[in-house]
Amino acid sequence: MKKIIVISILIVSGLLITAVSYVFIRSNAIINKKYNIALVDVVISHDPVSVAAGKKIALTRGCYGCHNENLSGNFYPYWETGMVAANVSKKIPQYSDKELFRLFKHGIKKDETGLWSMPAGMFVNLSPKDICRLIAYLRTVPAVENKLPTTAFSFKGRMNIISGEIISEVVSLPLHPFNLPQMAVTMLYLQAR
Repeated sequence: MKKIIVISILIVSGLLITAVSYVFIRSNAIINKKYNIALVDVVISHDPVSVAAGKKIALTRGCYGCHNENLSGNFYPYWETGMVAANVSKKIPQYSDKELFRLFKHGIKKDETGLWSMPAGMFVNLSPKDICRLIAYLRTVPAVENKLPTTAFSFKGRMNIISGEIISEVVSLPLHPFNLPQMAVTMLYLQAR
């Protein structure tokens, strides 16, 4: 009898370890997917009018809502992602203008992985000129120290990534409500859910 119990415990433990491993391995593959979107040449004008227009874009697109009034970032522990809104004041200098343009236009970070928490769809319909103005403004933001944890997906969050309940901003951009040419696709997507 003891042998059957021990074998049963070992089998259940093995299945549980396999299931948990699958969730982490599969979700990591999705989270760390690379997107091959080419960088494009951009010309950033740093004149006062462009910088002021960029600040207005940052205000109207909600940058300060998540990243704080000094763009030093914030942590949202109650989200399934344990989301961190990056310290923009420290992160912007790490990106080239081309990389920032791709980040805002396509939701793709410097390392070619997709954004998971910044609503890149808020920038989809910005003209290239307006994205360049936003970049010009962000280049003027003074660096502010703010210790933030790294984004960590909970087990439930990882399961939702695998099931498609949580999707990368890169994946969601074609379906984003701000992307008006895609409204018909958005409606079909919402009806299918």
